[in-house]
Amino acid sequence: MIYVVFRKDKAGKYKGFNFIGHANSAPKGEDLVCCAASMLAINTINSIEKFAGDKMKITTNEEEGLLDIIFEEDLSDEAMLLVKSLDLGMNGLAKDYESYINLKYTEV
Repeated sequence: MIYVVFRKDKAGKYKGFNFIGHANSAPKGEDLVCCAASMLAINTINSIEKFAGDKMKITTNEEEGLLDIIFEEDLSDEAMLLVKSLDLGMNGLAKDYESYINLKYTEV
């Protein structure tokens, strides 16, 4: 299962997100659920770096399926929109593949 946590402050601003685990909905290399979640997350990070320039701490471990992002400052409007888009996409995946994705929010 892929566990996804979006971290927000009391005002509802994103402070980071964490993905860990593998969907295991199909054999390695054929798992479209894992692929979709990974592509959404990685595209968001790449887009923030390229288009918004916001600073973030990135921790990964491919074997564990870990991707942990901590935003170093309040997000720019551009980065906020990109993270909202990730949130929307992950909510859609979680609804369609609830056996493979666990999505939650935590206040930091």
